[in-house]
Amino acid sequence: MPVIPVPKGATSQLVELFIQDSDKIDGNGLAGLLFNSAGLIARYYRRGAGASVAITLVTMTLGTWVSGGFVAIDGTNMPGWYQLGLPDAAVADGTAAEVALHLQGAVNMVPLPVQIPLIAEDNQGYSGLKRNRAFSNFHFVMLDSTNHQPVAGKIVTVAYLVDSGAWVTTGISNIADELNGLYRFDGTAPVVNGIFTSFRMTADGCDPTLITVITVP
Repeated sequence: MPVIPVPKGATSQLVELFIQDSDKIDGNGLAGLLFNSAGLIARYYRRGAGASVAITLVTMTLGTWVSGGFVAIDGTNMPGWYQLGLPDAAVADGTAAEVALHLQGAVNMVPLPVQIPLIAEDNQGYSGLKRNRAFSNFHFVMLDSTNHQPVAGKIVTVAYLVDSGAWVTTGISNIADELNGLYRFDGTAPVVNGIFTSFRMTADGCDPTLITVITVP
């Protein structure tokens, strides 16, 4: 299942989605979908809500947000890739920590579930990490698994995955409790030696914290 973090309360958010062709056995994408393709539907569910919400799909220009906009990115060179304009209401600020997005119904379409963690923008501002360069004082928050509030005093394990590699813990050091639920750690250059690095922080009695960063060349 794809995981696409989005800042909580952000507006005019575009997400890129890959839709597979159920008629192929090699994982190829399904080309040719339009916003009004027969049977195509999209819905989202904000955690804690009483029901899911239908997204009215409309046409849009690639790269220009429209609520519910749906357009192919490049049907010839990137078959199966589409861009969707998330409704602002889906990621609005509030108590929801996550949104479930689901697209299905078109002919030969493999249903596509997407997990969208709603992140605190200030806590996720690490796109400035330099690629293949050591860093220090990477901050993150741990939440209690019962009341989902920030919790201090935990022994935290930090694992990371670079691009499409494996989850490892080597290169992480100085994991420290900064009180009030805030923690930090340092990392060596190999930790960010890729385009994407995803971090997973775990501790007894806590929800896992997941953060994905895009490194700067």
